[in-house]
Amino acid sequence: DQWEAKSIRNSCARCRQKFTILRRRHHCRYCGQLCCDKCSKQRRELESERKARMYSPNNPYQKKQNGAAASGDGDKMERVCTVCAEKIRKHVAQSAGGGGVDKKKCNVM
Repeated sequence: DQWEAKSIRNSCARCRQKFTILRRRHHCRYCGQLCCDKCSKQRRELESERKARMYSPNNPYQKKQNGAAASGDGDKMERVCTVCAEKIRKHVAQSAGGGGVDKKKCNVM
């Protein structure tokens, strides 16, 4: 999975509101799409396999810690968009039944 390049989207992937100085863009840590704060307020703990892919040395949009890429280890709650938050919620609710989260991009609209 790759994070969406900031240069290719000028509006939120969820609500389609244009990004401005006040409406900033944020990457969903699950699907990698750019969303506004309103559409990415939820936080979820993501499985380490997904974190390892999102926090790779080839990801130019990840935050740096002490000059090195963030490892994605630990129990940190990650920013996710509204669509991914719902997919994760459903997965957690169905986890006893063996259901899985669709790992494809969470496209809507």
